[in-house]
Amino acid sequence: MTRSREVYYYDYTGAFGLGGLVGPPASDDYQLGRDARLLLGSKLSDRALRAALLAVPRNDSDVRGWLRTVTRECPADGPERDADETHALNRARPTVPESELRTLVRTEIQEATASASECVSPTTVAALLRVVEEVDADLGLRLFLRAAKEYGLPMEHEQYERLMRIGDALAYPTAAIFAGLNVRWPPLDPGRRDFAAVSLDCLGSQAPFMERIGRTRARPPTSCSGSSSTNRPSLLGHWPLCCSRTSGDSSTPHSPTPP
Repeated sequence: MTRSREVYYYDYTGAFGLGGLVGPPASDDYQLGRDARLLLGSKLSDRALRAALLAVPRNDSDVRGWLRTVTRECPADGPERDADETHALNRARPTVPESELRTLVRTEIQEATASASECVSPTTVAALLRVVEEVDADLGLRLFLRAAKEYGLPMEHEQYERLMRIGDALAYPTAAIFAGLNVRWPPLDPGRRDFAAVSLDCLGSQAPFMERIGRTRARPPTSCSGSSSTNRPSLLGHWPLCCSRTSGDSSTPHSPTPP
């Protein structure tokens, strides 16, 4: 099935939705609400949800209750657009078939985790694959990237390039892919002179759209979750949805330090 998708890089500059959540959720992050609704509407067990999200609220083991709170506080729809924005965004929306995306994301998760059980537990991998197969491949990709970054999963350069192409096809902001990834870069060739051109090329696919939209107003700065960081209330106090686990839980190999 081919569906019209969001132009994420128009509203976000980094990781977003549940894929970018490292602290208290922001009530103005519409993608966060959409992600939570997708998971609540799925048949995933509570255990699978906890594994895919890497953790549960610090003082509450009810992951579904937390997701329901997110859906109540976060908007169901994106921000209002004027006519020019709507027209330009509609022209730029990705139309990636879900079945094709599902295959691509499943392959990348399996390749990245095949020999890295010391970084990411089989329970987490299985949960991420279920999100991809049974819920939404876009969300599954973003949750996988979040897990890879939190656990420092080694990523070969060739796979990094493939993930960047997938992100480009989905209109992700470029930082949603590369920021925080543990990439095994090939040795630098001191004879090359094209590093500047290569580094700037990652913005090439987004520049024509941003020029075409003709925006003159500045958007507020974004947080690490990708959404606006100004004048937004916290949903659930000050607990972070981070990669912590309780003592004796063997579902994750280690617990990264919370932000």
